[in-house]
Amino acid sequence: YLTGGKLQAEVLLRGSEPTLSQLVVERDVTLTERRSGPNERPPLKVTCDHLFLRQPNPTQALLTLTGEPAHVEAGGMGLDGGQIQLDRAKNHLWIDGPGVMSVEGRVNEAAATGPLAAGGPMRVVWAGRMDFDGQAAIVSEEVVARTDAQSLTTEWMQVRLDRRVDFANPQSDQQPEVATVDCRGGVLLESKETTP
Repeated sequence: YLTGGKLQAEVLLRGSEPTLSQLVVERDVTLTERRSGPNERPPLKVTCDHLFLRQPNPTQALLTLTGEPAHVEAGGMGLDGGQIQLDRAKNHLWIDGPGVMSVEGRVNEAAATGPLAAGGPMRVVWAGRMDFDGQAAIVSEEVVARTDAQSLTTEWMQVRLDRRVDFANPQSDQQPEVATVDCRGGVLLESKETTP
């Protein structure tokens, strides 16, 4: 399901089959993938000001989303940035510049052996860049990760999930958990204590 203020599509004929080659959508863009089945939430949802899709063949899709911010939700994760790039065939998403990543699942017990304690959802904010391969996100420059109980500040962080988010076939019923958090460049960890 796709909405926007202006839509321009380029369709190529491959033999007798029409194939979408390029798509540009502008102004209040919303893209929601729907699947039949019991899932309540859509497996992939995109909101942005400008969407550019280049699809050299039906199995490859290169997507550029621009907005203030552009937003992607997939498999229990949310990503925000001024410009989000997605190579769906390689399952690679990246943001050059500041952004935010939210993981709805918990920080699991394995990650708790690192700098963060086990607990609720995690939100990561950065100023430099983010690269995400579906399971590990590497973020850099002025990185701050927050959970309900802690805040961690560093210059470089890798957040590894316990399961892969597949942008070609996202599943909304599977929420990944944070499996490991690795940091470089110094770490400042602040904890909040709650009294029962």
